[in-house]
Amino acid sequence: MMRTLLSQSVVKGVPLDGTDIEQARNNILHYFREAVTVEDTLYSGITDSLGFYKRADELRHPLIFYYGHTASFFVNKFLASGIISERINPLFESLFAIGVDEMSWDDLDSKHYDWPPLGEVRNYRKKVFGMVEKIIMEENFSLPIDWNSRMWIVMMGIEHLRIHIETSSVLIRQLPLEYLSIVQFWKNAPSNGFPPVNQMVEIEGTEMVLGKPIDYPTYGWDNEYGTSVERVASMQVSKYLCSNSEYLSFVIDKGYSTQEYWSQEGWDWVKYKHCMAPRFWIMHQNHWKLRTIFELIDMPWDWPVEVNCLEAEAFCRWKSKKESKNYALPSEAQWESIYRQGQIEDLYQWPIAPGNINLEHYHSPCPINTFAFGNIYDVIGNVWQWTQTPIDGYKGFRVHPIYDDFSVPTFDHKHNLIKGGSWISTGNEASRYARYAFRRHFYQHAGFRYILSDYQQERGGETVVYDKEVVEKLLCEWTPSQNYKEKVITDICCHLFEDPTSVKTMDVGCSTGRSTFELMRYFHYIHGVDRSARHIGCGVMMKEQKHILFWDQEQKQIVLNDFLDIDISEKAAFYQTDFANMKPFFSDYQHVVVRCYDNEISYKEWLRILSSRMVVNGYLVFVDPPEDDHPIDTDAMSEWEFVETKQDIDANLTISIWKKK
Repeated sequence: MMRTLLSQSVVKGVPLDGTDIEQARNNILHYFREAVTVEDTLYSGITDSLGFYKRADELRHPLIFYYGHTASFFVNKFLASGIISERINPLFESLFAIGVDEMSWDDLDSKHYDWPPLGEVRNYRKKVFGMVEKIIMEENFSLPIDWNSRMWIVMMGIEHLRIHIETSSVLIRQLPLEYLSIVQFWKNAPSNGFPPVNQMVEIEGTEMVLGKPIDYPTYGWDNEYGTSVERVASMQVSKYLCSNSEYLSFVIDKGYSTQEYWSQEGWDWVKYKHCMAPRFWIMHQNHWKLRTIFELIDMPWDWPVEVNCLEAEAFCRWKSKKESKNYALPSEAQWESIYRQGQIEDLYQWPIAPGNINLEHYHSPCPINTFAFGNIYDVIGNVWQWTQTPIDGYKGFRVHPIYDDFSVPTFDHKHNLIKGGSWISTGNEASRYARYAFRRHFYQHAGFRYILSDYQQERGGETVVYDKEVVEKLLCEWTPSQNYKEKVITDICCHLFEDPTSVKTMDVGCSTGRSTFELMRYFHYIHGVDRSARHIGCGVMMKEQKHILFWDQEQKQIVLNDFLDIDISEKAAFYQTDFANMKPFFSDYQHVVVRCYDNEISYKEWLRILSSRMVVNGYLVFVDPPEDDHPIDTDAMSEWEFVETKQDIDANLTISIWKKK
């Protein structure tokens, strides 16, 4: 059934323009159903349910998280955009919400999670996906669909699901084979033995204009939009991707035990992992084999090697020393100039995929000399290609408000761009404008090609905040007038306890973290939580590097020492969270400060939410609560005792204090 679906009708992205609304609706429905079918087929290879609960990668959640995550994403984004008004399973939509990358504000401690039974998650997926189909069939929309349309959010969920087909396949590839069975659909490509010797191809210099036009007729993530103009000098490019055979020379030459080939970050990773070869190379009876998603096969030496960015960079340094030349990974602009050489149409225009991509040819990598684009092979497809460019926003970058933590948390100089897509990349991932980035030690279905060029991408600089809205928040919250207000709030909170240094507290709606740092002075431990990854990232930045750099016509910085006379940042942790649906470990607080009120969570609702999060005799402090929303006559009074209201005219401040009975 699966093979028939894909071989006869592979959807190559959905054009969102035109005039036929019902045709567009049917295209989106088919696009969605196909993605669900592929994902279900992938997970069907986990035949021992224990495999869903084993952490394949110690830095990622077990697969049960990702199995529920793609469904919960639809619910959470549909709620945020107003497409729906009620949750399907509040617990699941909290548990499966966040935890894809090991961001500083993410939580990956397994003791915090009580993963639900597999059957319950399967039933949940059915309910959610049924709801999505109903919305696709009934939603009233117009063409073209742009990012202000509710159907854009539907496409966001579908493209997000397609991303996780690929990322989940990488995790399944790291599970012990005892949990898996071969799925016929995921059949490996053949190997033809050893590949041809790699050689260099000359590419002329050119000016590259990067960025996706805002009116382009397919879905795009926010980091794709904007503009960057770069002059790319002439360079030489490897004709083929680096193969397993070519990379073997680096392994044999003790590449993994020679520090000079590695960056400091890379060498630290090698020592931590104790690795001597790529992650998917397995030594078996004195011969190298390759782990694919569901099998261990004889090493296909003519397939592209799959490595992380640190390994790709080390290979280039090794080759440079051996040949006294300057080999490197291409930058994003250099990769784009290679793409231009290939004269490739975008995926929705393909009669058939021109490379090993979109699941149209093989369901694994294939020999590196299979798909030619002029005189260069695998310009797109086969495996993703690492670049030396850390991802950042183009000039004019704007955050999509419904998914504000898709791109911005990766603008930290720690995530490098991968380009070109892999054999399993579908939809937006296979688009010419796709911009995905991962931490340099992460594994994807990614390899590399190398270039000869003197260009070296700057890296290792500090994170700079460019987001105009966040800069405005910083300028508002880290000011002398705000300092006075925060000191007043902290003083009132401290006087609620004989010894606040033993009190666990939570700062709800902490925004850029200024309020949390003030509370740190006196309280034992504090969780700063906020909905916005963009805002809370500033608190993380301040905690880690003791200052925040931001761009406001000129580069400026906010220094922690200007606000606090001692470094007490180890007393806090910052988390992005959904206030109405917080994870279970947010509990046992003796003190909570609430600074946010909106249409979803009122003053009254906060009393209900926090009643199970706080200990008896704990104090709940509302900062500037709405005047017309006093909850004295509500049912919540059975669990709460109203203490008093305090005002400070100089700080223009009102504080309402409650005590948990």
